[in-house]
Amino acid sequence: MNDVQDVAPFKESTNLLNDPQKLRATAEQDGYLFFKALLPAESIAQLRKDVFEICKKNGFLKDGTTLTDGIAAPGFMILESSVNPTYLNYYREIQQLHSFHALAHHPNLLKALNVLFDGEALVHPLKILRTIFPQAQKHTTPPHQDYFHVRGTENTWTSWIPLGDCDKELGGLTLVPGSQNWGLLPEHPAEGAGLIGINVPSDSKWVIGEFAAGDVLMFHSHTVHQGIDNNSVDRIRLSMDCRFQALSEKKIGPVAVRSPHLHCIDWDGLYKKWPANDPLKYYWKDLGLEIDQSAPATIGTPENPHPTTMG
Repeated sequence: MNDVQDVAPFKESTNLLNDPQKLRATAEQDGYLFFKALLPAESIAQLRKDVFEICKKNGFLKDGTTLTDGIAAPGFMILESSVNPTYLNYYREIQQLHSFHALAHHPNLLKALNVLFDGEALVHPLKILRTIFPQAQKHTTPPHQDYFHVRGTENTWTSWIPLGDCDKELGGLTLVPGSQNWGLLPEHPAEGAGLIGINVPSDSKWVIGEFAAGDVLMFHSHTVHQGIDNNSVDRIRLSMDCRFQALSEKKIGPVAVRSPHLHCIDWDGLYKKWPANDPLKYYWKDLGLEIDQSAPATIGTPENPHPTTMG
């Protein structure tokens, strides 16, 4: 994690859901909204269990420990990768989970986003799971702006959803309020998920906090944010990124629709085991979306230069 000196706690917006004008004014001013207990804890718990079952199957977890504690196998660590066969096998199974995709369509989440957009929200098809191992600080997601990856309408918002409680030791996410007004900052290759970073002014004021299962942090595609190191001894941190825009804004970036994250599978393969009439299958195809063909620049690292890691 890049050094964060000047920090304040997240400003909670839960009570603004009944005051749409103030909620939208807060979003415009701060570039983020933080909601406590927006999602039911039991929905988070079920998805957490589903993910850790796949972790266990792939040898990520310590034998003899409680599944949902997420205790990493001793000496084992794996990083997000578009080329590592072990990670891709794991991630392919994650992407096929119905519970993983369904969470982004939860009514509580969409209700908040409909207020934010003053109209119906479009859920981007691409969803991302972050699996952050302990003591991997070098590879914590660096400061960046999501628009570099997303493209399409700039008024895209990300929802960062921790799949379980995240205390200070386990870490989470931090961001710079108001940075959505800085414009797009120059990118450079970096370690960590996404493989790109930006230089943030040293006097930036960050917001930070602990998360409980069901909390949701939303932020604009230009808002500067970064991961916080997982400094736990042996716990894996799980979180989900899903993105949204107003349905009335038809312009959407290609990364959202061309394939699931990391190109680990195609849409047909992802949906293969789902019921034939499941309403979440290919839900975006008949919405008349305009695909923005301006692709992100190819930025990577010498160890992993592949642009398929982006998003």
